[in-house]
Amino acid sequence: MEKKLTNNIIGRNNFYLSVIVFIAFLLRLINLGNKAIWIDEAYSISFASSEIKNIWGHRYLIRPVYFILLKVWAMFFGYKEFPLRMLSVIFGVFSIILIYKLAKLLFNRQVGLFSAFIMAISNYNINYSQQVRNYSLFVLLALFSMLMFVKLLRKNKRSYNYYLGVINILLVFTHSFGIFICIVQCSYLFFLNKKTNFSLQKNMVVFFSSQLAVIIIFVAVIVLYNRNFQANMMDFNYMPVNEKNFLINLLEVFIYGGSRQTQGGFGYALGLKKLFIPILLSGAYILLFLLGGFFFNRQSNSKSAGLNNRNSVLLLLAWIGITISSSYVFLMIFFKICLMRYFIATSPAFYILVSRGIVLIPKVKIKMIFVGIILLLSFYSLNILYFPEKSGDWKEAVKVFRENISAGDKVLMMPIDLIVLFCYYYRYDISVPLEEIDRYGKKTEQGYQKMFTLGENEFYGIALNASVPDVLETLNRLRDSGANILFFRIPWGEKQVIFLIDKFMDRFYYLDKRFKFEAEGMELRCYVNRKFFFISETNTSILLKK
Repeated sequence: MEKKLTNNIIGRNNFYLSVIVFIAFLLRLINLGNKAIWIDEAYSISFASSEIKNIWGHRYLIRPVYFILLKVWAMFFGYKEFPLRMLSVIFGVFSIILIYKLAKLLFNRQVGLFSAFIMAISNYNINYSQQVRNYSLFVLLALFSMLMFVKLLRKNKRSYNYYLGVINILLVFTHSFGIFICIVQCSYLFFLNKKTNFSLQKNMVVFFSSQLAVIIIFVAVIVLYNRNFQANMMDFNYMPVNEKNFLINLLEVFIYGGSRQTQGGFGYALGLKKLFIPILLSGAYILLFLLGGFFFNRQSNSKSAGLNNRNSVLLLLAWIGITISSSYVFLMIFFKICLMRYFIATSPAFYILVSRGIVLIPKVKIKMIFVGIILLLSFYSLNILYFPEKSGDWKEAVKVFRENISAGDKVLMMPIDLIVLFCYYYRYDISVPLEEIDRYGKKTEQGYQKMFTLGENEFYGIALNASVPDVLETLNRLRDSGANILFFRIPWGEKQVIFLIDKFMDRFYYLDKRFKFEAEGMELRCYVNRKFFFISETNTSILLKK
């Protein structure tokens, strides 16, 4: 009788999990192929479409796991938006299953189901499960790593150490911040080992050796690709440090996607009126997190005496605290900015603690109220994600560009790497790989090439780190050609360079048309060379010269 009852409970839980996974899959499919790709997705496609002989030296080879999988995937399914993004959708859906298994091991099946439910409807995770980027796989591998670590804590088997080592190598070479997951595991085991009853003494050397091997391999690759590492640091140095309200912003991201819904790039700010209800309902998440993270039962939900209720909660708090604090310090020292997507692999720990808070509520009606609040909050945040108020994207921008360019016109792009994204929609020819162009141009033996020919038009680029003499050289070459200019720009880079370009254009060209698009603050300006432009002044047409 007891066995039959247990089977019925397991059967119901499996049914509920299947429903949650199905809902997660549907939510990640909405508008999957309709949203235009953005610049980082274009970089991913650039890698996937490159010939194998050209991959060595590509900057994404420093974290190759996702991009190699993407290359293989694209060989079978093509380079259109929908099939390319489906790979991330699959990773995102499998993450729902893993968070259920992890939460069940740490606590019980109820916490597992609620954790899977919250992650399934999470704006934050859905957003990055719909992008041709490595973040969805990053979350999957982080969950897999923690799941294997918990299994090691519960049942000391040497094979778990080897599995964990392989998973962590894949993790750190999917995203560099995976190294902080390794630090969390080492810290937890080192500081809590003496206070627990589980006997890992035999395999402690194996565990720390495997973790040390991961760190050594990771550092070795960083040193090997030191140029790429330094280049990435330079790319971020021009951006302001976002230290103010960092933890509040991160909490908002975990709960409802944050105050900047990222369709691509940095998204766009939403006003207080638009976010009033999400901010108001966020209090429920905070209460549940505090309840799940700081209230302990005497009873242990785990079979192992070494992983009781308290230790399970401490592991999750360490996952959140050590990862966020370590990576934040790293970013402040090296990159000078915190992009919230870097912390996505920490969100599962937050969701599990929130779910534990729900389960700890004794009255069913109160539980349902909190679940209803989470659903309502999800409705508002996902509505913003799926139906953003925006004025245009790259697909529309290239369409407008085609309507306004003529043979012989020159094209100026700032920064130069926009051409990778531009070419995706301008040519849309999957038989021709996208050029491998970074923020400095296309690497050649002589340096970086900053001029390209597409059809009847020449494209010039200005790198993010371009010096004033370099910028003037490019602008003078355009001026000497006597052609009209179509200028694509995103407001990144040094203010001095932007000011110089604006002054140069105002002096030698007439602004004929101007188009603004929401995508990453992009705009297209159509300039007519003044020596070809006539104006009427006191009924006399005159030719404006230099």
